[in-house]
Amino acid sequence: MYNNIYWNQYPCKFGTPVYHRKIWLINQTFRIKNQFYTLRERRGTGSFGSVWASTTLDGRRAAVKVFNLRKLRRNINRLALINSFKAEVEMTSSMRNVTNHVVNIYGFDFDGRTKLAFIAMELGDQTLQDRVKELHRMHSQYIGSGMGDDDYISARERKNIWIQLVHCDMKPANLVFFGPILKVIDLGFAQKEIVGYNWQKLGGTPYFSAPECMNGGAPVTSKADIWSAGAILYYLTYGTPPIYWTSQPPPGIPPTRSASVQHILYQCLQQNPYQRPYQYQLAQCPLTSNPVIV
Repeated sequence: MYNNIYWNQYPCKFGTPVYHRKIWLINQTFRIKNQFYTLRERRGTGSFGSVWASTTLDGRRAAVKVFNLRKLRRNINRLALINSFKAEVEMTSSMRNVTNHVVNIYGFDFDGRTKLAFIAMELGDQTLQDRVKELHRMHSQYIGSGMGDDDYISARERKNIWIQLVHCDMKPANLVFFGPILKVIDLGFAQKEIVGYNWQKLGGTPYFSAPECMNGGAPVTSKADIWSAGAILYYLTYGTPPIYWTSQPPPGIPPTRSASVQHILYQCLQQNPYQRPYQYQLAQCPLTSNPVIV
């Protein structure tokens, strides 16, 4: 059974209570689908929970996503939300039968007493978001040393990531490297349950989500995934998302020297979803299919 855990409350020096909603999780052990996981180090945090590097009783490493359902609005149907977590686990497991670009999930569980939900999965190395920051930092040092003037980041690194992006369309924080393999770690089922599904407007991560997801100007279809792939390629190239919903480079800097990248950005980052290419067209474009073009 679960540890005897609770929300710790301590007074600060000004007399206002401080709730240690994350600190108390360190080294706590939870049972998730008949396996015990001890949370060791927080890797990330979001609106409703956090991700932890964890260990099992036999020493295996894993990641555990902890969702704090206490923070939800009172009108949220918690049973429906729990079912959405289960649906995400089942969908992810079925997707792994056709692609290795989806994370391996070990199990889901819910503690009714603490109102915490857990998803245990394989532990990755680095998010795409962190990898992009590292690549741009390395490029800046490379240029500063006078050793050359590569195109923002290594064109070969960008191509390798892009080829995998064609199969994984999410925001950078939801894409994690497992060695050289880029995998989706969050399909977003629970988030859709929280915000409420709307066929015209789902919401999402600003700049990485298509305009129709944010403003409801058109039905949300698979063309929204094409926008996300283009936005991540833009982020890979320039180190910042397309904040003005355009394929143009950020103000004050020249466009990438890669004509292939410019062409894909122009096609994917169209305000009108019907003007964007299909997934198979991205898979067949020269940057994806031609090993020479970078």
